[in-house]
Amino acid sequence: MDVSALCPMCQGEEETHEHVFSTCPKAKEVWAELTRWIGTPLKMTEAEWMNWLLNLKMSLPEKQMIYAIVTAGLYHIWWARNQKIFHGKDISSNHIAQQVKTQAVQRILYRNTQSHKFDKCIGQLLR
Repeated sequence: MDVSALCPMCQGEEETHEHVFSTCPKAKEVWAELTRWIGTPLKMTEAEWMNWLLNLKMSLPEKQMIYAIVTAGLYHIWWARNQKIFHGKDISSNHIAQQVKTQAVQRILYRNTQSHKFDKCIGQLLR
C-alpha cells in the first residue's frame, strides 16, 4: 500500500500532529478566524498549547468557553483532514471555523441554561 506522508490538507509538509493542528496553512487560517471572533490569541505552536491552556488568567466560565472553542477546533480540523483522505472533499478553513463557532455557541448556551454562569461570555460568542 502506497500512503503519502504529506499532509492531506496542504500537501506541503510531512503530516505530523503538530503540523495538522498548528502549522498547516489551513489550521492557521482556522485559528486566525477563531482569534478574530473571540479576541483571544489561539494561534501558537504545539509546545505552547498546554502551558497556555493551563495558565489562562480568566474567570472559570471564560476558561471553559476557551476550552470549548479549542477542543471544537481540534475536532473539526481532524474531521476536515479525514474528509480529504476518505472522501476526497476539501473543506475550506472558513467552513471549519463556522462549524467550530456553531458547536461552541451551542455548548455554552446549553451549559448556561443550567447555571447562568456564562451570561457574561454569551455576548462575546454571539458577535
